[in-house]
Amino acid sequence: MAKVLLSFVLGASSAGGVGFFFLREDMKASNRFVSKRVQEMKHMVGELEDTMGGLRRLQDEVAEMKRNTATLEDFTTFKIEQEKQITQLTASLAEHKSKVWETQQAMFKALETPKEAEK
Repeated sequence: MAKVLLSFVLGASSAGGVGFFFLREDMKASNRFVSKRVQEMKHMVGELEDTMGGLRRLQDEVAEMKRNTATLEDFTTFKIEQEKQITQLTASLAEHKSKVWETQQAMFKALETPKEAEK
């Protein structure tokens, strides 16, 4: 009976030792796999941080460009102001032309009067 008991204990211990060995190897393999994935994730996070930094710089550049460029509304306002000035200048020019015409007519009349007086 002692032999059977000793055989059982040796068999169970051997099976437990082999099981523990395989379990330990699987755990090492799992740890290597997880470590590799963690390193890949760190690398991806680094790339994402670089990309985000680039996007932030681009966003800052766009904001700077918006501050330094005119909008359609600015151009529309400018065009309206220019049209007002052109209208005012056109009216002023017409007024000056009429004054010049009046002056020319007065000069012609003044020049004609002495000729008529000589007749």
